[in-house]
Amino acid sequence: MKATMNDDTLVAKINDDDEVKVMETIDGPLKWLATNQLAEKDEFEHKLKELETLCSPIMAKLCQSDDVATGESGRTVKGNRGPTIEEVDSCG
Repeated sequence: MKATMNDDTLVAKINDDDEVKVMETIDGPLKWLATNQLAEKDEFEHKLKELETLCSPIMAKLCQSDDVATGESGRTVKGNRGPTIEEVDSCG
């Protein structure tokens, strides 16, 4: 996720509010992780779930913006599918 947010090409596709929200969300768990190396598995999973809850919709929008194609009429049409798990994982 952090690598994605460092990619100027990808970041340009999301709005500033989402960018700030993701960066703030990433920083919290990273700081927590640095100070809680001996935490229980459940605690790690809870932090991961929190991060995914906020970032997944933003990443889905980002990946869907790559799914825009030009139809035969020349109009821009959006694909009829959402991102796959692999696409979201590759974005983050």
